[in-house]
Formats: sequence, structure tokens, C-alpha cells
Amino acid sequence: MFDINSRFTSGKRYEVERNKAVLERLIDIIKLIGKRGLSYRGAKDEEAAYTLNDPSLDHGNFLEMVMLLSKYDPVLKEHTDRAIYKSQKSKNRQTVSRPGRPGGLVTFLSKTIVDYIIEIIGSLMKTTIAENIRKAPFFTIQIDSTQDINVHDQLAINIRFVTDDINEKLLAIVDCKSGKGKNLCDIVCKALNNLNLDVKNCIGSSTDGAVQVICGVNTMVK
Repeated sequence: MFDINSRFTSGKRYEVERNKAVLERLIDIIKLIGKRGLSYRGAKDEEAAYTLNDPSLDHGNFLEMVMLLSKYDPVLKEHTDRAIYKSQKSKNRQTVSRPGRPGGLVTFLSKTIVDYIIEIIGSLMKTTIAENIRKAPFFTIQIDSTQDINVHDQLAINIRFVTDDINEKLLAIVDCKSGKGKNLCDIVCKALNNLNLDVKNCIGSSTDGAVQVICGVNTMVK
């Protein structure tokens, strides 16, 4: 007897497993790009899925790697072919009914998904770093700031600790609206609290040498 529920459940299970396999590959690509310190994105108008079958365009490192691997990996090949087809179909429908950028497709290839995966990876890395610091358990901090392209100060917080080896890890990069000692102290304390690191275990600090920075951070350490 034909069981529609069984067929539906089987189809959904296959879709879930297929999506998991796709995401595993995409996550590995994202990790590789991050490890090599490369940019992820290309030109804004050349990232849409319906453009991926045009090799003359610069889709950015992430999408270019996806398309390269899809030539040799059947899982990615099936996924990218489907994504391109659906995106092109959506674009054509949008052009006829309502001009504008097509949306609403789940391809796992958009900048939103990539940013989300990067955020998750970063969170997992911070959790692992924090666990290792707590095992130490004492640590020192090093902070320094620099301006980004928008002329906003970005404060880098590094932590040094000893396990079997001497470790130095970047804990956070945060916006810094004021270079006053108290503000820097608050930023560092918040970064430590977010990872459940006890500031009482901070036994030393180093900064860029500014007197107000040194005073503020040393007050926190004491």
C-alpha cells in the first residue's frame, strides 16, 4: 500500500542529510579562507547565485572555491546547479512581476549565511580559548588600538597564559569610543566576563604605553 507519510518522511530525511553534507563542505572552505587570511567576498553585483555559471566574473574567494570544488565533488555540484537554476528562475520571475533583486532562496551561499557561520566559528574558538585559560588559571592581558578604514578606534585584547606551552591568543576586537583608562578597563572587564574569566586571575598587563591607558588597566589588575 502506498504510504504518503513514509515517502514524505524519507524525502525530508534525505534533504536534511544532503544539506548537512553541503554545509560541512562550505564550513571547511570558510575555515580555509580564514586560516589563509583571505577576503571572502567579491564584487557586490557578482555574488548572486544566478551569476555563478559565468566564469568571467569575480565572485570572491568563497564562491570561487565553491565553484572550483563543485567540478570534482558531486554533492557540491548538485547543490550549486540547483542553486543557480532556482536563482535564475526567481530572477526572471522578479523581472517580470516586480523588478529588483531576487530573494527568499536558501542556498547557503549568501553573505548572510557566511557571516553567520564565521560568527559561530569565532564563538566556538573563544569558548575553547577560555577553557584553556581557566585551566592555567592565571593570565596577563595586552591591549592596543588602531583606527579602521572608517576612522573608528578598534581595541585588540590579547591574553597570554601558560599551559604546557606559552600561549598568546586574540580574545576580542571591539569598538573603542574613548581612550580613557576607565573606559578601556570597562571594555576589558566586559570581554573577560563574557567568557566567564575571573579578572582576579589577571596578574599583569601591557599596553601601547599611553599613561592614561597604563593607569586604567593597572587599576583593574590591582
